[in-house]
Amino acid sequence: MKRYYTIGMAGHIDHGKTALTKALTNVETDRLKEEKERKISIEPGFASFVDDDDFQISIVDVPGHERFIRQMIAGVAGIDLVILVVAADEGVMPQTVEHLDILSFLGIRRGIIAITKADKVEPSFLEIAKEEIVNKLRDTPFENTPCVCVDSLSYNGIEALKTTILDEIANLETKSNQGNFRLPVDQVFTIKGQGTVVRGTIFNGEIKVGQDIWVLPQKLKGLVRSIQVHHQTVEKAEAGQRAALNLSGISRDEIKRGNVIVQDGSIASTKTIDVSLRFVANLKYPVKQRMLVNCHAGTSEVMGTIVFFDRNEVLQEAEGVLCQIRLQEPIVVKRGDPFILRRPTPVETIAGGWILDPFGKKYKWGQETISALALKKEGTVAERMKAVLLDYQSLTPLELANLLQLDIGNVKQTVDESPIFHWTQSNAITLDVFLEKGINRIVNLLQKFHSEYPLRLGIDKAQLMQELESEFKKDIVETVLQNSMWTRVNHFIKLTNFKPYIPREWENHVRQLLHALERDRYQVKTISEYFDEAGIPSTFWNELLNFLDRDQQIIRLNENLMWTRAHFKKAVQACRKANPEEFTIADVKKILPVTRKYLIPFLVLLDQQGYTKRQENKRMWLTNS
Repeated sequence: MKRYYTIGMAGHIDHGKTALTKALTNVETDRLKEEKERKISIEPGFASFVDDDDFQISIVDVPGHERFIRQMIAGVAGIDLVILVVAADEGVMPQTVEHLDILSFLGIRRGIIAITKADKVEPSFLEIAKEEIVNKLRDTPFENTPCVCVDSLSYNGIEALKTTILDEIANLETKSNQGNFRLPVDQVFTIKGQGTVVRGTIFNGEIKVGQDIWVLPQKLKGLVRSIQVHHQTVEKAEAGQRAALNLSGISRDEIKRGNVIVQDGSIASTKTIDVSLRFVANLKYPVKQRMLVNCHAGTSEVMGTIVFFDRNEVLQEAEGVLCQIRLQEPIVVKRGDPFILRRPTPVETIAGGWILDPFGKKYKWGQETISALALKKEGTVAERMKAVLLDYQSLTPLELANLLQLDIGNVKQTVDESPIFHWTQSNAITLDVFLEKGINRIVNLLQKFHSEYPLRLGIDKAQLMQELESEFKKDIVETVLQNSMWTRVNHFIKLTNFKPYIPREWENHVRQLLHALERDRYQVKTISEYFDEAGIPSTFWNELLNFLDRDQQIIRLNENLMWTRAHFKKAVQACRKANPEEFTIADVKKILPVTRKYLIPFLVLLDQQGYTKRQENKRMWLTNS
């Protein structure tokens, strides 16, 4: 399988980076008129070094002048190997050191030292210069890297450098084209007749002609019209390649350096990032709490504020510092992305590190926050998932994967392997602590309800949902409601083992009511009269009537009259026995000794209960009644 890599040229101004790039690739990377006139690189330049069956290797030549460090940082975003260029006649210079710090902060550990302009010094002095350079690079990431002396004009040492580059590249890990496509934009331009073109190094995934893309953070949707890699038109480009995408649907003025091209439009931008920070060895001035900084991440450069949670300033700090950067504009980053912080004035690189959480929140000062950030930094996938879910209660696998910058398969596997995670009814992920808390809350609510309203079947589901959703997300509520500890009856929820009952203090009163109703058979008094005679207060009537009806002890003829359920059944049986097919009001009068006051409500109730069906002045018995 073909492998794709990008090499970066770094070093002090005028140490020969552009000349060395041309000697290696035969490409002049200073393309701007101002660059040619001033003989310095201002913008990153790119050239193809190798393109064969096994490798496609690009070289990016970044500016060395201190005024163009921001362009240098954008240029080295996404590189795999660095060639640190040091001139033999000058040695390690200020921008050499700053570039070293930046490369270290960006996590670039593989490199080659190229001592240029070798023909300008005597051979004996070259060895001294080489030894001095190697000594000055001690205790840096480039302490044990290969060192090659070259001269870009005479081409002395160029072949040796090419061989060294290929040897180092062969030992690099193969980049995966899996994951969501992501290309931080470092150049935007237009081509007449073609439209907008963006260029950058693909960090993750792959892109094909004809696919939809999104420009973030603006959330602009476009289409990939064509793709070029080193001026060659291709059908797709993948992680590690320098690619130019010709976009339709988006104008040149809508995109700028620092934007990110993605395929997944749901990826969110952020203005608050939790970070692990390392400071340069010799800060000129202290870094103080809430100090303004320039944050460089990917190809973006955004002003922000540094927020500490365990100190008010840093002057010398060898260990990593856990803190937060609050940005003035949104950026698009992932967990693990490196970044650089620079002081706006006086301008200098002060720190760098990597992003623990792209979606930080506001935290309190103190050790509790530091511990939480340490968990984000060093915790296992399960620990980090738990920490996020404690804030959000439940998230879909995709939402959780995006927040933690994890593969969605990794998230699902962790859920399946750990007993603390559970799936909700809507296929989201939650924690056992929320389900347990939700169950306990429902038990308490139902126990209290059953105690206060013993005659009622249960609490209305809508009322219960309203109570619970003030504490829990809806999908968690729906999930805990599936527990067998409670039962749903129509739109009511009750504890499974609960049965409505008459409170002990009202048992004799109810017994008296039912006895009077039984005694009066069909010629009953009004409901209110029975309740008054039994000494039952009016506030209790409706609940008791509903209870006795559900309990099959009474049946209501209408709002004012009721019979015992037993007498109602006897009346139905008597009518059906006397008239098995159909009957009229007159037929019923012969059977039941009641007036129309009771007869009409009885007949209407037969229709409502499904015993009969009225046809003109007759009623027909229904076979299933």
